Amino acid sequence: MLQHLPNTFVQRIENLLKPMIVKPLQEVLEEEKEPTLTLPTHDYYGIVWLQKAKGNYVIDFENYPLQSQTIYFVHPKQVAHLFAEETTQGYWLLFNDDFLVQSKLYIDFLHRLGFVYRTEDPVILQVNEEMAAMLQPVVEALQYETTHVDEFTYEVTGALVKLFLMICKRIHTHQENTLLYTVSANIRAFHIVREFKQLVGKYFQDKHKVGEYAALMNLTPAHLNEIIKQETGTTPKDYIIKRIMTEAKRLALFTDTSAKDVAALLGFEDPAHFSKLFKNTETISFSEFRANYLEEVQKKYS
Repeated sequence: MLQHLPNTFVQRIENLLKPMIVKPLQEVLEEEKEPTLTLPTHDYYGIVWLQKAKGNYVIDFENYPLQSQTIYFVHPKQVAHLFAEETTQGYWLLFNDDFLVQSKLYIDFLHRLGFVYRTEDPVILQVNEEMAAMLQPVVEALQYETTHVDEFTYEVTGALVKLFLMICKRIHTHQENTLLYTVSANIRAFHIVREFKQLVGKYFQDKHKVGEYAALMNLTPAHLNEIIKQETGTTPKDYIIKRIMTEAKRLALFTDTSAKDVAALLGFEDPAHFSKLFKNTETISFSEFRANYLEEVQKKYS
């Protein structure tokens, strides 16, 4: 399943026997012996807390310049590459569903938090000095517990992860409230954009037309198009296509699924239509993307 990723990355994934890993980011980068870290997020939830950073984070094929005191959440379905300079400092947390079960957190806890389980736009939190002071001892305790295993390790680490995520939830809620305040003059449009993105995330495999989403939202296609373009700078049609292409590219990198089967998974009755759309959107074919992506992304950001 991981054969399209670099050999060193595959070996590192196969050796990840622990359901959870917590390490200083500098230590991880030194192990890689280069300032490029392909994060093993497939089957794992990844959290990167950058306390001091310079470089780029490519998440789902979009580039995000690194910022200090920032937390990035990456879902198992997302593709992530961290390109960091050697002065970068922070922590890397990685856990899978086994950890959630063994620590008695369960996946419904992530669903309740909402932002952790999101697979569309990446979740990026700005951490102020007060929140950083709360998170620091939690991460240090997690790092200790994952290297000193006993009969209570899973319960303790589970409680610490829960505390870490709940603090992050507070940060996320504050950011959302601040955003709502800044857009209060057009709050109706804000909610329309949010609902549209959520619906696309839920139905993109079955619904490819703007009119289908407009119907779900009790809006006319023209009104939906006007609001989305006005608020995001892109059309609803382009957003839907981008979400479909993101999933297609994830499948290209994380699976051996053929282009024909990927087309079927994404709701295309005609594989040729999917192949044409992929090439028109990405400027290369599905097979070329699968073969060359990692080389190209490292060439661009390293």
